[in-house]
Amino acid sequence: MLVPMRPNRDIVIGAGAIVVFIILLVWLLSARVASYSPPSTTSALATSTLPIASTTPATATSTSATRGLGTVTVLPVAGTAHLAANPIPIDARDAITSWALPGTESTTTKAKLQARINTLLADVGTGRYTNFNIYAQIAQNYGFMGNGLQAYRFYVRAAQSDPTAGLPFSSIGDLMVQLGAYHTAYAAYGKSITLQPRVEQFWLAYLRFLAAHEATAPATASIFASAKTATNNAPNVLIAEANWRASTGNITGAITDWKLVRSQAGTGQQQAIDVEIAKLEKQQSS
Repeated sequence: MLVPMRPNRDIVIGAGAIVVFIILLVWLLSARVASYSPPSTTSALATSTLPIASTTPATATSTSATRGLGTVTVLPVAGTAHLAANPIPIDARDAITSWALPGTESTTTKAKLQARINTLLADVGTGRYTNFNIYAQIAQNYGFMGNGLQAYRFYVRAAQSDPTAGLPFSSIGDLMVQLGAYHTAYAAYGKSITLQPRVEQFWLAYLRFLAAHEATAPATASIFASAKTATNNAPNVLIAEANWRASTGNITGAITDWKLVRSQAGTGQQQAIDVEIAKLEKQQSS
């Protein structure tokens, strides 16, 4: 039986997951930026395929010859011979010196995860479950085990199995951030929202990355604008933009965003938002 994945880890199968607004609002009020596609190929998000801006703190400069990834797209897995080429290769500018991920899983738990992976591999191509879900779960399990390379390989296979799904790319973006591969992360997040522009969680992951690593890049403002358009000014997206604007000194813009959030919130949430607006107004006048 295919065991559901734990919701507090890397991914959740099913791109339609919606986070309760009240919980996110409380959390985001105490955070600098929000956490977690363009509406069309002509939108501002065409920038998702461009090189990452020069303002990124990434210092990766390695070439593909030094990354040891020659076998990434030919991992021997039954029933995958038909799959297309890797849709999100590691950017040549990213130097991944170690694929080990931080984790606290015990040796016993890791053994159970490996056994689960072996069971899932046996189901590939049988039609019992979709290969997309199988590969995504395998990738997640490898992430739990701290094996970043295998997690990446199987997220790639999930993407190859369903070329219309944004989830593997958003997950690869999260993975690459952990590995310090910011150029690859940038491309992966952009791909996720290009494939599924109406999935708010993909936008929020992308915006979180931009706020942390591309805050002053020229394209960032237009991507935030596209996120608001694609999600019809979703409160979580507005909060993400408000925090980003405040962090870059655009206090007026941040206040505007919070007022828009307030107009969509209930009375209890409005009081918390008023406190945030008051803080910004005080900062603006000082």
